[in-house]
Amino acid sequence: MGHVACGLGGCDRRDALEAYAQLYLREEIQAEALVHNLPGFARFLPVAALFHGQVLNVASVARDAGVARNTVSGYLQILQDTLLAFTLPAYQARLRVREQKHPKLYWVDPGLPRAMKRQLGPVTAEERGALFEGGWRHS
Repeated sequence: MGHVACGLGGCDRRDALEAYAQLYLREEIQAEALVHNLPGFARFLPVAALFHGQVLNVASVARDAGVARNTVSGYLQILQDTLLAFTLPAYQARLRVREQKHPKLYWVDPGLPRAMKRQLGPVTAEERGALFEGGWRHS
């Protein structure tokens, strides 16, 4: 479900993740004025969450979120600057590579992409691999 801290008294992880997702938009993004188009960023988050543990194609994210490609690049940088996500560069075995390799996107907590997608129920079979792959950072 994720590793977002619940505090000493314990809490429901689902509630903690939902609250964190809302708090992130309100306090980190809106209050700090990191983006000019908050609704566009809010549309971007669930789309970016779909790419957790997947090869990141910025053009696909832009198309699915309905924002410009350059805007998505800026949004991804905001996720990295606020320490919510990171990219893992693609492995390149040779110095001369003709084909452009795309990095993979990982959220720092496997519960965060599920919270951003508002899918906090049981983990589906399609999610298991990416969530497991993204959870290695917490071991």
